[in-house]
Amino acid sequence: GSGRNPKSAPIQLPPAIFTKLEPFPKDFSAQVCFAKRTAAEVQQYRRQELVQVPEGTVDPILSFNEVNFHPEVNKLLSRYPKPTPIQAQAWPILLSGRNCIGLAKTGS
Repeated sequence: GSGRNPKSAPIQLPPAIFTKLEPFPKDFSAQVCFAKRTAAEVQQYRRQELVQVPEGTVDPILSFNEVNFHPEVNKLLSRYPKPTPIQAQAWPILLSGRNCIGLAKTGS
C-alpha cells in the first residue's frame, strides 16, 4: 500500500495560506569561506578537473573546510578527502542562490 490510512481524507489547505508566505532569501554565500587562491590556481584546477563554467563564475571550493554547514553535515563530510569536482564548483553557485545545471561522471 501507499502507507496512507484509506479511511482518512487528504488534507486540504486553504489557498489563502500561500498568499501570506514571506519571500525566502536564497543567498547562503556567507556559509562559504573561500581559501585565498589566485585566478591562475582556479583556472588550473578547472582545467585539471575538466570543469567548464561561464566567465565570472564564483570560484570552486577545494576543501570541505571552506563550507560552514551544520556540524552534523560537516561530520559526515569529514569521511571524504575532498569535494568531487561537481561539488567543488556547484556548491558555491547554489549557496549564492543562483541556478546551476551540472553534468558529471557518476563513477559507475
